Amino acid sequence: MIRTPSRLLILKRGLTPDPLECELRVAELEDLPEYDALSYVWGDRQHLVTIKCCGRDFAIRQNLYSALNHLRRPAQDRILWTDAIRINQQDLQERGEQVAFMGRIYAAARRVLVWVGEPLQEDSTAFDTIIRLKERLPERHLRSYAGSNSSQISRAEIRSYEVLNPLRFRHLLRFFSRPWFERVWVIQEVVRAKKAEIICGRRSITWKDFVKVVLSFNDAFSYLATNYGTGESLRDVIAVENLLPMDSLRQNNERMSLFAILCIASTFKSTDPRDKLFALLSLGDRPNLGVQPDHTSHYFDVFRRHVIYELTEGHRLHYLARPPIRWRPDWPSWIPDWTEKSRSSYFYTAMNHGFQAAEDTLPVLAVSRNESILSISGKAIDSVASLVAPLDRSWVAQLDLSAYGTQSAELLQWLEECMKCIPLELGLVQEYADFEVDPFLRTFSCTGVHGSPKRETSTRNSHNDPADLRRALVKVAAAKRSISDVGNAQDDVLTSLTALASMLYPAIADRQFFKTTGNRLGWVSRRVQQGDMVFVLYGGAVPFVLREMDDGCWRMIGE
Repeated sequence: MIRTPSRLLILKRGLTPDPLECELRVAELEDLPEYDALSYVWGDRQHLVTIKCCGRDFAIRQNLYSALNHLRRPAQDRILWTDAIRINQQDLQERGEQVAFMGRIYAAARRVLVWVGEPLQEDSTAFDTIIRLKERLPERHLRSYAGSNSSQISRAEIRSYEVLNPLRFRHLLRFFSRPWFERVWVIQEVVRAKKAEIICGRRSITWKDFVKVVLSFNDAFSYLATNYGTGESLRDVIAVENLLPMDSLRQNNERMSLFAILCIASTFKSTDPRDKLFALLSLGDRPNLGVQPDHTSHYFDVFRRHVIYELTEGHRLHYLARPPIRWRPDWPSWIPDWTEKSRSSYFYTAMNHGFQAAEDTLPVLAVSRNESILSISGKAIDSVASLVAPLDRSWVAQLDLSAYGTQSAELLQWLEECMKCIPLELGLVQEYADFEVDPFLRTFSCTGVHGSPKRETSTRNSHNDPADLRRALVKVAAAKRSISDVGNAQDDVLTSLTALASMLYPAIADRQFFKTTGNRLGWVSRRVQQGDMVFVLYGGAVPFVLREMDDGCWRMIGE
């Protein structure tokens, strides 16, 4: 067995005015004493503070200094692990070697201390509000990101938010927008943790309780923004955008593929683009043995080596579903660019619905000598004949039509355009025979699109019964017919459309509904155009869309 040496930080006891002093203890990872691991944001490299480490002056950044100063005990030394002092960041070889087992460091820690930053004046109010909400909010079953489904907030939750006022609400938004919540490295630090604790100054809250507050905040945001806000957007609140999928990974890490995790984490940030991959290598259902952290290579070469390994050794065609968003002549379309932010557009492959478009076949592929061209075998199925433009992204993300009443007509029009692909009429949906409407329902509800799934899955929409979707469409049609007769029928339309949307989101986010020349139906990315070809590639779980180029090669468009 390979033994792994590591350095622990012994934070010497002292009071706040005293200079910070520490020592380093070198031990093999398997023999480390009990310790806490620190998760934090490095911060501005221009603001350095000098501490004593092993009797010598040692410069650290202001945010780490603040964290150590607040975590120092007055009468007892503290054993911590922190990357900035433990790893020689200037030695790229050591940096790569140490990064390779950082996941194990956080997994072995007694607990992970999440330092969200130096407390500001308004943070006292924000943290006090979080604690009070934690105590008042009713217990709920935490949902996973893949299964997220906006729910109607209960009266008990509304009463819980009576602790808020406009000032407290703004302070809460600022706290939820701290940089820690968007840093890619914190994902593995929290996901691998036995226990995690959020710390701001002298105040702390367990990860579980903090997530409960953010989860409720997410569901209640429209209500809260209406009552306490001044036009704030949920998409600008980093913690709400990123913390829920992070907690889903914490609960489901070993059941998710690395590709799914990379897709979910694409909105997180890293100073070094290579870390968009390296920070996540320790996660997922299967270890990636083909790529080791290498900070001496360009990030394109890092991403390319990883994809080639996954395609050729792992037989995982998932990565073809994530072509670069921005086309570049020097970047092949079959290699994802993880520096680009996009989460929702690759939902089917990432979330593993269990489809088996190519049944039990294995991939037949080869990579050119210069590693720029992928040759892959499959069957051409059909060409794209018509497309329905995707829903407005802000509506899909918000899932609260009461805030978008003026858009209800546009939403109804979108729904009716999708149904015309069959063609079907919304007003007659109750009268159609099952065989007439089932192909549309199965495709629209994202179940059974390419045959029966291999197995039951717990991901979003795997539980959608086409019969449930049909009942939801019947309610929308009935509400629409009653608009001219009943004054408040617009509310009925909004309610029924919200129920329908909760069944479809996020599988339809950023996607177009389409029909092929052979009358096949499906969902594709917004970049697909008329004339693009649908292929089933050997070994692929879902069909892929490709576009033939003038030079005779094909460009990967997506799943």
